[in-house]
Amino acid sequence: MEGAQPDENEARLKGKGNWRAFQIAFLLAAVPSSADPLHDDREVVDLIYFPTGGGKTEAYLGLSAFTMVLRRLRNPW
Repeated sequence: MEGAQPDENEARLKGKGNWRAFQIAFLLAAVPSSADPLHDDREVVDLIYFPTGGGKTEAYLGLSAFTMVLRRLRNPW
């Protein structure tokens, strides 16, 4: 069924998570500017709008986790 939400319970039973396509696309699009302090996109702010339950929080948390790990690797103090 096109556009159907993934069955989260079935995914959990199989031991797998499920990412929505826009979450992966957002993360991959934001990684270069998050990793490079001189990237041109540092001047751009992205706003994601999806209705409640669309996965926005997970997309932002994924980028936040990437940024935290990258900062820790670069500045281990």
